[in-house]
Amino acid sequence: MKTEQASNSQTEEPIKKSSFWMIYTSLLISAILLLGDGLSISHLEKWTAKVGVALLFTVLFLLSCKSQTKAIIASAIIWIAVIATFVI
Repeated sequence: MKTEQASNSQTEEPIKKSSFWMIYTSLLISAILLLGDGLSISHLEKWTAKVGVALLFTVLFLLSCKSQTKAIIASAIIWIAVIATFVI
């Protein structure tokens, strides 16, 4: 009985963790940047703050993610929001 449990536990694949947290985080940060620009919050209106936030989260996503595609998508979402604040 114990040998069956031991062999079953060895053959099971480990549970894969989802890396969609980066995309959700990037959407949240983008929303904060866009709302800060729309509501004229002085700390978020400076271009250095916007670019700094985008760079910080881009580095975080690229270093912590094993799925390079999701990290690039999350980074692109933030950069699109930053560019939109300059254009609009």
